[in-house]
Amino acid sequence: MFKGARKLPTQHITIRVPWHDAGWNGTVCRNVCANTSCVVLPRIAQSRNDALEIELAGQSIEHLERAQFPPCVEEHATFMAGFKQTLQKVHPYRTSAKQTHGHFEDTSYPPLSR
Repeated sequence: MFKGARKLPTQHITIRVPWHDAGWNGTVCRNVCANTSCVVLPRIAQSRNDALEIELAGQSIEHLERAQFPPCVEEHATFMAGFKQTLQKVHPYRTSAKQTHGHFEDTSYPPLSR
């Protein structure tokens, strides 16, 4: 250890990203019904529209209407997309835990600089 340095505890970060069959590239999965992570993650599973996603399979979300986005987009399943995205996020506990999280406003989530 270098003089003047201090020992800090080791830390790590874990980021949950749902599986995507085309590498999180900003497209709707090519084989939507085979993607089991969409069934396991509750916020995705409850919002799925399999018929629409099958119709849009493999298409980029870049030119889709927001209503056509698969629910995994809200869970960062397009983080490797080659285009900028902005999402309007609503904290998931805002209504279920109003005492502790009710003050959170909708938040625009801009893309990272590239």
